[in-house]
Amino acid sequence: MQHPAETTRVITVTSAGLRCSSCGPTAITTAHNSLRRSLKLCVGGDLDMIRWLFAHFSGCVVAVQAVEAAAAGGDLRILEYFLDNESALQETQEGTETNDCNQVQWGGSDMAVAVEEGHADVARWLFDHKGDVERAWGRFMVAVVRGGDLELLQWVLHRGYAAHQLAPPTMDDAAWGGHLDMLQWLYHHGYVHHASFALEYAARNGYLEIVEWLVRYHPVGNASRALDAAARENRLHVVRWLLEHNLGRGAKSGMHQAAIRGYLEVARYLHEQGFNGLASVSCGTMLRAAGRGFLDVVKWLNDSFACEPLSYLYRDLRPYSLTLLADEPSTAIDAAAKGGHLEILEYLQQVDERMANEGFKEGRPTDTHDAMDGAAAGNHLEVVKWLNAHRSGGCTTAAMDGAAINGHLQMVQWLHEHRVEGCTAAAMDGAARNGHLDVVKWLHEHRSEGCTTAAMDGAAGSGAFDVLQWLHLNRTEGCSTEAMNNAACAGLLKIVQWLHHNRREGCTTKAMDAAASGGHFEVLLFLRSQRMGAVLAMLRSKRSVKSTNIFWLGLMSTTRTRQLPNAA
Repeated sequence: MQHPAETTRVITVTSAGLRCSSCGPTAITTAHNSLRRSLKLCVGGDLDMIRWLFAHFSGCVVAVQAVEAAAAGGDLRILEYFLDNESALQETQEGTETNDCNQVQWGGSDMAVAVEEGHADVARWLFDHKGDVERAWGRFMVAVVRGGDLELLQWVLHRGYAAHQLAPPTMDDAAWGGHLDMLQWLYHHGYVHHASFALEYAARNGYLEIVEWLVRYHPVGNASRALDAAARENRLHVVRWLLEHNLGRGAKSGMHQAAIRGYLEVARYLHEQGFNGLASVSCGTMLRAAGRGFLDVVKWLNDSFACEPLSYLYRDLRPYSLTLLADEPSTAIDAAAKGGHLEILEYLQQVDERMANEGFKEGRPTDTHDAMDGAAAGNHLEVVKWLNAHRSGGCTTAAMDGAAINGHLQMVQWLHEHRVEGCTAAAMDGAARNGHLDVVKWLHEHRSEGCTTAAMDGAAGSGAFDVLQWLHLNRTEGCSTEAMNNAACAGLLKIVQWLHHNRREGCTTKAMDAAASGGHFEVLLFLRSQRMGAVLAMLRSKRSVKSTNIFWLGLMSTTRTRQLPNAA
């Protein structure tokens, strides 16, 4: 492959592949075609391409991500080539040619990913040849022990792995992986200082044999925490064993954790064993069970706890929670509606009516406008109709906005015909951004809220070309520089070109920055050739070249001799 004679500057690469601080002669098109491949070459095992890159690039570094990719793929050929090539270059550079050495960054998570992907032979090779470099020893040891590779563990310890200086193997990790032989070996060889979570991990993952062994031989874990973990993961056999041996009775959250995940048998068993539901079951339990569609759990919670005066099973959670997000439902009815669970809504309505007939003024199932807003956004039309007929929470403009943004035209039309709240400009803006042209057209014809420049800006960035063109022809709001910026960031060359030829807003330096960071060479080349103002502005802004994650070859000159002004 031939290269022109001009010298070009490059910017570092942080993705898997070569990373250069200076580079020999090359051309833009060559760099584009070859280096785009180089970012993926290790995963593909393309050794011929690696040889070509080493032959044509000097003063470069093989980033640690490339080594990790080869290790994860189990490709010893590539790793051996890196080692042999690096060694040969170092031997020939003694004296003068110090800039011709292509270095390799060993370490990082190379040995860890090799073990995680089942390539113990690669991990052994790396340890033998590059065992003295800095790497993620902790992650490596976790992978070995959790994977149960006792032979590999014994091998690295025998080969000089300084466990107490680096990362020791732990009983916690052996218990997590369910490897009793590993656990026993660690115990008998004195690796007992990291075992405080072993019982919890074994219980969580359902390894009853390990739970029994730990309780008998190394009872240092927290049994109550173990029971909570077992209940959370539906390990009923572990829960039974712990309670039968009078362990874990101080558990606090097990019933709640089981209930909100639909594990009714576990939750009911804990209740039968005398666990006080008030310690963990609350309105939050009911809310999450209802939101996830667990009708059997909802019925059990109501039958078991609704009549207890301190349960507050149906109260609005928002005033009492510091962790509830603004867009999360705060009552059981709201949660069931957002999830589209009509059967649960009908059941809770029956509960509400029965409690009202029995004279309850408080503690009954309640709802807010979040119910219909959430159901509309999720396209649960039957739920929206039911709420409109049976509940008084109503909705807000968020209902139609959410339906439009998510492309639910039938829902938008129903709300338009049966509700008075309407929508905001966010409806068309969001529908445009998500490419829902049918919704955009309908809103344009039937609603008066309109849109903002965010509509075209969003359509440009998401690749919704048909929406972008329609808005250009049928709306007057136009777009902003964010349209081309967004398209450049996403690598959408066709849209960048269309905006350049059909709009006047242009772009800012953000377009070049984002295209460069994303590795979108075609967009970079177009912006360079057609929008030189943005190029000059970016260069004069003196941004750190290390913030760019691609090889930027040839962009510093328009010809072999012409250099951009002030391009330091």
